[in-house]
Amino acid sequence: MRHLALLLACLSACSGERESTTGACALAAELDACPDCSNGPTQCEFRSTIVVLESCGSCQAEHALLRQMCRDDEQATRQELEAELFCEAATCTVWYDDCSDPCLPLCQDSWVIPGSGCGTLCLTPTSPPGACVRNEFGCDWLEGTSDR
Repeated sequence: MRHLALLLACLSACSGERESTTGACALAAELDACPDCSNGPTQCEFRSTIVVLESCGSCQAEHALLRQMCRDDEQATRQELEAELFCEAATCTVWYDDCSDPCLPLCQDSWVIPGSGCGTLCLTPTSPPGACVRNEFGCDWLEGTSDR
């Protein structure tokens, strides 16, 4: 009978949620206290996981990426994460919509530009109306300037 009680106690203790020990979860726990500020949108990525977030330096964006990978049960080691994870300020990019003719220049955040389809084979581009820059609302044209 004592063995049955011990077995039940062990099963009860072992069936609860365990804290993950993956590299992403461990790093997310270490990076839990970011300063309360924002320098603008920051893009952090590791392999195919990308997070873009208003961030102070890269702290909030990196923390959000690590939490997402922890939830997704990413199995990368701490060493792989430290070597391959990178963050950079999100940039505005001129992208040509070749689904129209002539191709229309669009000023968009670099992370929203599709990897295939429209925008890959522009044959007759229209000149951009100005420099593609970030303002308080996102990416937009700075009229009367040229980014070339």
